[in-house]
Amino acid sequence: MVYQRVAHHLRDDYGDERISQLELAARRAAATELADATTSLTPSRQWACTWAHWQSETPHKILARHDKAVDHVDSVVLPDGRVWVISSSVGGPMHIVDLVTNQVVDTEWASLEAPCSHFEVVAGRDDSPAVLVSDWSGVVGIWDLLCGEPLNHRIPRKTASVRTAKWVRQSNGEPIAVLSYIDGTIRAWDPWSGEQVGRTIPAAPEDNPYMRIFIADVLSDGRTAIVTADGTQPVRVWDLNTGDRVGKGIVMPQHRVTRLHTWRPSGGRPVVLTASDSRVDIGDLHTGDRAGEPLFDAGPGIGAVVCTRLPDGREVVITSAGQGDSRVWDWRTGRAIGGPLTGHPGSINTMTCTRLPDGRPVLVTGGNENTGRAWDLMISADPPARSIVPVSSAGLAGSLAITGHRDGSTSFWDMHAGRELQRVTRSLKSRPTEVLATACIETEKHRVLTISGIDRQVVLWTGPASSPRHRPRRRHHTPVGLRDTPADRQADDPA
Repeated sequence: MVYQRVAHHLRDDYGDERISQLELAARRAAATELADATTSLTPSRQWACTWAHWQSETPHKILARHDKAVDHVDSVVLPDGRVWVISSSVGGPMHIVDLVTNQVVDTEWASLEAPCSHFEVVAGRDDSPAVLVSDWSGVVGIWDLLCGEPLNHRIPRKTASVRTAKWVRQSNGEPIAVLSYIDGTIRAWDPWSGEQVGRTIPAAPEDNPYMRIFIADVLSDGRTAIVTADGTQPVRVWDLNTGDRVGKGIVMPQHRVTRLHTWRPSGGRPVVLTASDSRVDIGDLHTGDRAGEPLFDAGPGIGAVVCTRLPDGREVVITSAGQGDSRVWDWRTGRAIGGPLTGHPGSINTMTCTRLPDGRPVLVTGGNENTGRAWDLMISADPPARSIVPVSSAGLAGSLAITGHRDGSTSFWDMHAGRELQRVTRSLKSRPTEVLATACIETEKHRVLTISGIDRQVVLWTGPASSPRHRPRRRHHTPVGLRDTPADRQADDPA
């Protein structure tokens, strides 16, 4: 597990930095013998880790690091069995990593000068793997994944810039490229002839030309359907060939829909999953009727939703929450399978599922903290033990360290021994809220004064030598960041 956690550093870093990162990973996993052996390799490194207390994570590996938040991930199984994962960041280049070997794959199209706005792995001519790419200037390109050469397509460039490009294989087997434009319309094109397929979909209302999201799929009767969500109710389904609405629309609760995903459960008709706030609703693509019970406890701020089948035949829904966890749900019962998949320190923006050559299902995620990660769903279903509550702020005072946590607690640590001396929490009358900032001072009496931004308040703590005192000093209208308080300021002085 230690080497899996640090594989990207061993691949990308050099010299002593690799040793330090391995030492840190071993301390995090409580692999003391490995950490001590690593420490003895080069004692005079630029930095070292003598102890670590960490929030336990579900076993996974980091595939790629971007300069900005990862906004899209996709995967492809090549004819020779290799599995590639492709990720892109906001306005940045794309990265390709071999999922099995964890090696970076260099291709010409992944380093395009124009920043990528969206991409999707598709089947090109003769069903060879290709990638459909659109950039922020509205240009759409199709590249052969294996040789890296651009394919000669005839998708026209319209006056309105392209926002998102999707690839759909119609019921007759022919592919089409479905593009959403900044003027709020959606058009489909034959990529090889350049002819428009079907009608123009006026997806966004006249007073809201900036449609938020859309997906495309094929209905049971062979019609190509476009599903759109623009912040209004209901989510709408369109027949691409006629341009007419399909059914009555999918009525959802009064929350803004942030993600759409289509799925074909075994023995059933295609459905659309809509994610909004902390719930996922399921609607029938043909009628708009509710097709299943909503998942209410998916977590606040759902960033992505996907479906897949496990080797034992179970169909599952996977959701990501704003705090960086993912949950696996049984499609039939709506119950959570195992505990959350933890590891992302920030929110998850995008997910996709693929399979290793031996058939094991893998979840690939892209996070707001600029990383793409992979999770083996067959070994990641058990609830991970959490060693500490996630840290949201930290400060130093001589030989003591103080950490603020997301549950509103504050901990004091012995810097040399790595031992937690004391943990203090707010009054139970107060709703637990994240500690936004901490500052601390060591006085002559070895008392530590800490000031923490909690729930729009500046709060004074005294400890750990004496019982901690909690007293709000000043309420703010917005969360605050704080600086060290002068040592001679008395606790009872006005803030």
